[in-house]
Amino acid sequence: MKQSNAVAIVKSFKAPPAPGKHYRLLCMTGEHKGTSYYLKENRALLGRSEEADVLLVDVKASREHAELTKFKDTYIVTDLGSQNGIIVNDLKVAQHTLTNGDKLIIGQTVFRFDILEVKDLIAEIKNNPLGKPSKAESEKAEAAVTPKKKPSRLIMIGVAAVFVIFMMLDDGGKQPATKKEDSDKKVQDITDSYTAQLLKKKEVEDKDLQKKLDSIIQRGQREYREGNFFRAIEEFNLALVLNPNNGRAAFYLNKTKQALDHSIEELFLKARRDYDSLRYQSAALTYCSIMRILEAYKDDERFKRAEGQLRNVEKELGMLEGEYKCFEE
Repeated sequence: MKQSNAVAIVKSFKAPPAPGKHYRLLCMTGEHKGTSYYLKENRALLGRSEEADVLLVDVKASREHAELTKFKDTYIVTDLGSQNGIIVNDLKVAQHTLTNGDKLIIGQTVFRFDILEVKDLIAEIKNNPLGKPSKAESEKAEAAVTPKKKPSRLIMIGVAAVFVIFMMLDDGGKQPATKKEDSDKKVQDITDSYTAQLLKKKEVEDKDLQKKLDSIIQRGQREYREGNFFRAIEEFNLALVLNPNNGRAAFYLNKTKQALDHSIEELFLKARRDYDSLRYQSAALTYCSIMRILEAYKDDERFKRAEGQLRNVEKELGMLEGEYKCFEE
C-alpha cells in the first residue's frame, strides 16, 4: 500500500488534539473497523487499488470506487462508475455533498463522515473582544497550560497507604473496565446494530431489484419466442439499465439481435428467389414485410436496401415509382 499524503490514518475514535477544523471518515465495519481517516488534501481516492488513499478490503468495492473532493467547508463524494455504486444515508447516489454525521456505504463497508472542530481556548480568550474572560474560561485555559502543584507529603503518604491496601486485597483478578472502555464498547455496539440494519435493508432492496429483473427478462423471453424481436430487445435493454452487469439480460439481448438479423436475411433470400422466378407480387410483399419490421429504424441499411429492391419490382410490374404502398397512409 502506498504512503498517502491525502489522509492521516489513526486507529482511535478520539478527536485530534490539534486546534482547528478536522474532516474524518470513521470506518465502522470490516477489517479496518474503528480506524479514523483524517482528510488533509482537496482530493482523496477510495477503493481496492493499492494506489487508493483509503484502501478498502472489500470484495464488493471497485478498484477506484469513489473520490472525496473538498468543496467550501465540506467534501463531496462522487461515484467513479463503480459496479455497486455508493449509498449515503440509505439512498443510492452518484454524487452527494456530505454533512456532519452522514453514513457512507461503499460495497459492504460503512463509514461515518465527521466534521470535528477543536477549539484553541487560550487564543479564544486572548481574542475576546469583550476584554476580561469569564472565571470559568480563565480557569479552563490556565489548567491547560499551568503545571500542577506537587501534592503535599501528607497526601502522598495517604495515596501510598491506599495503594498498599489495594495490593493486599488484590486476588489476581482483572481490573474493572474503565469509563473509556465502557464508552467505546457502547459506541461499538451501537455501530454494529446500525450497520446490521443498513445491510439488512440493502439486502431487501437487492432482492426486490432481482425480482423486478427476473420479471422483465421473462417478458423479453416470451416476446423472443413469439418472434417479436424488437419488443424483446426493449425488455432486455430495460433490464440492463437497472443492472448494467446482468449477464442473463446481456446474453438474451445478443441472442435476440442475432435471431432478428437471421430472420431479415431469410426474408431477403425469399424475395430474391421470387424476383428471379418472375413472381414479382410475392417479392414485393416480402420486401414490404422487411420494411414493416424495420419501420422504426428507417435509417437502417436493410430498410433502404428493401426499399430499393421494391422500386425494381415496381418497374417490372409497369408501376410508377412509389406506387406500391407498404404502409397505410
